[in-house]
Amino acid sequence: MKIENIMDEWNADSKIDTDRLAEVQADSPYVHNKYLKIYHDEKMRFHALGFQLKSLMRLKREYYLGHLNNKEDLAEHGFPPWEKSVLRSEVYTYVDGDSDVIKLNMKIAAQQEKLKYLESIIKELGGRNWQIRNIIEWNKFQNPG
Repeated sequence: MKIENIMDEWNADSKIDTDRLAEVQADSPYVHNKYLKIYHDEKMRFHALGFQLKSLMRLKREYYLGHLNNKEDLAEHGFPPWEKSVLRSEVYTYVDGDSDVIKLNMKIAAQQEKLKYLESIIKELGGRNWQIRNIIEWNKFQNPG
């Protein structure tokens, strides 16, 4: 799910209609569950991206070290021939700067931000009953009797 979609949904779900406090409070567990499910799915995507990164880094190390130098391997992965000789101590410089690795790291960073956003939503939902209680107390204070 895109972060923009999550933000749009939270924008709608975060509003507390003060005229329907009982309904809002009754719906809180369902809204909480909705975001827990989204969080779970996004967390699983995050883990999958981490495994993809490990696999890609191994493949890129082999490539830059010259172990993927036959035409079949290069064609299978869509890599151009690598003519340079790289020392083992330098290989991580090449791997870390590789455009495919950078793109995947950017996806992982975006996924981490999405997870942080979802965690803050879930935390906010955990305090919703207190917010509703405070609204009720404020209404009592404003309209005694």
